[in-house]
Amino acid sequence: MTIKPLYNIDQAHLGNWGHNGYRSGWKYEAVREAGNEGFHFIIKPRKLEETFVKYWHMDTKDILELNEIAAQGHSFGAYDNGKLIGYIICEDRDWNNTLFIETFLIAESYRGKGIGSLLITELIKHAGEKKYRLIELEVQNTNFPAIMFYQKNGFSITGLNLKLYNKLDEIALYMTVEL
Repeated sequence: MTIKPLYNIDQAHLGNWGHNGYRSGWKYEAVREAGNEGFHFIIKPRKLEETFVKYWHMDTKDILELNEIAAQGHSFGAYDNGKLIGYIICEDRDWNNTLFIETFLIAESYRGKGIGSLLITELIKHAGEKKYRLIELEVQNTNFPAIMFYQKNGFSITGLNLKLYNKLDEIALYMTVEL
């Protein structure tokens, strides 16, 4: 297994990576409570009655946009015998001295083997060397496995957006790791 800088991806790299998305038996719910003294949010996990399945489609336009970001030099790929099997693509946000994880994907047959943690570790090392303040990402509240993964790798939930998605039952959670 090799982790190295990634500057572009294409359909040939992606090949047959299996399920591009996630399955989850849990989600985080956000409840907004308001009163005379202000308001607050409560974010808590809830077991789902049925497994939630999410699929993402990636087309040529998506790949071109990701390649523009990867060309900034803050993205990494995981390779098994020279074959790309995972990547983390990050955008420089100069205005607040952060890196933003735009997308993160591991081929389905390689998931659960520590490859994602290797990519995160390399990204954190790189961001520290470049003197970034923190790394940020956005994750759907229904992507419970990813939230657990990010927490295991040092990220904390630091914000939310109740209206980012069209579907009423999906909200955006923002997570960061300080460097």
